[in-house]
This record gives sequence, structure tokens and C-alpha cells, in this order.
Amino acid sequence: MANSTLSKSLSLTKSDLKIAIRRSESLLVTVVLPIVVLIGLSFSKGGLEKYLPFVFIQSCLASSLLSLGISTGFDRRYRVLVRLGTTPIGKKGIVISKIIYVFVLETMQLVLIGAVGMALGYKPSVTILLVFPFCWLASIAFSSIALIIASNLKAETNLGVQNLTYFLFVAISAIALVSNVKSSEYLIFAKIFPSSALHYLIRYSFGLNSFSLTSFISLIVLGALLAYYAIQTFKFDE
Repeated sequence: MANSTLSKSLSLTKSDLKIAIRRSESLLVTVVLPIVVLIGLSFSKGGLEKYLPFVFIQSCLASSLLSLGISTGFDRRYRVLVRLGTTPIGKKGIVISKIIYVFVLETMQLVLIGAVGMALGYKPSVTILLVFPFCWLASIAFSSIALIIASNLKAETNLGVQNLTYFLFVAISAIALVSNVKSSEYLIFAKIFPSSALHYLIRYSFGLNSFSLTSFISLIVLGALLAYYAIQTFKFDE
């Protein structure tokens, strides 16, 4: 049964990837925009080591939250999900397929952005490879949030809420990047909030701070809880 669900999910993932590659607006948000941000920040003080983690987080959020959430919302609007609902894949299979789709898309993003960073002069250490599992882990939570919103709101409302959520998550991550956190209350919040928790973990992979066990555990727990809730509340139509 589990193998059957995974097989159907992988088939749907392959279809979603083909559609994403053909969508120019999707490529703009997930690939072009992060690279433009990276090139712009390369002229700032502090070097690429300081700003590249933020670009990785932005690209992760763009694919797992914004792009996925908006496309899923319009799939509901045009009854694509209704047709999928008549197949044996079920809610669980759809959620799994969307998360795997994000994993693959993010892997391509991170490789491309990393290559651009190296072309701009960044010299990575081997620990930079930890960016991949950290982003995949965070993406379970981000994708689940996107699916919860997209499957419970009408397409137009979903579009606005997904954008607002994306900018909120990016802003909180940016605050964690540029601020010298002194408040213990804010430090605890920053280490458990999904986007800033990912920020701490990615900075560790760059050798910029120590490993945050709190952030790592929070992403595992939030990912599991949110994925479960996304499956339970997923709706095929408006």
C-alpha cells in the first residue's frame, strides 16, 4: 500500500515538474529573482558569506511556499484537483507528491544559486552541503503551510494570503540576519519560527554560528504536525 502511494505520488511529481518548467512566472519567482537578489547583494559590505544564506532561504520559501501555494490554489479553481480526487492517489498521495516536487525543485535552485555564488567569488567549504538537508527539512513545514492555505481558501484570497505569508517569513528571516539579538524572548522565538530556524541552520552550514539543536528539533516537529494537518484538511475543490 505504501509503495503504491509513493509510486503514484512520484508520477504526479514528475507531471508537476514538467508544468513548472513551462511556467515562466514560476521560473521568475523561484530562479531568476533569487539570483538577481544575490548579484545585487554581492556589491554590499560583508561579503557573500553573510548574504548567501539569506538568498538560499528566500529561494526555499519561493518554491515551497509561494510558488506551490499559488499553483495549488489555481489547480483547485480549475478543478484539476477534483479530477485527481477521483483517482486512487488520495489526499496523502497528493501532499506527498507536492513535497517531493518541492525537494526536486529546491535541489536545482540551490545548485544553480550556489554556482552563481561561486562565479561571484564565494569559496565554499564541504559543510555547505548541509544546506540541502536543512532546506528539505524546512520545506516540509513550508509546503504544508502552503497546502493548508491553498486548499481552504478561494483562489483570489489564496493568492493574497500566500504572498503575505511569504513576505512575512522572508522579513522575519531578514531580521534574524541583520539584528544582534539580545532579547532572550526574541531569541527563543527566532530559533523556533520556521524561516528564522532555517536561517540559524544554514548559517551553521556556512560556519557562521554554532549548531542550533532547538531550531533543528522545531523544524522536525513543525514539519510532522503541519504535514499531518495538511493531509487531514486538504480539499479538492472550492
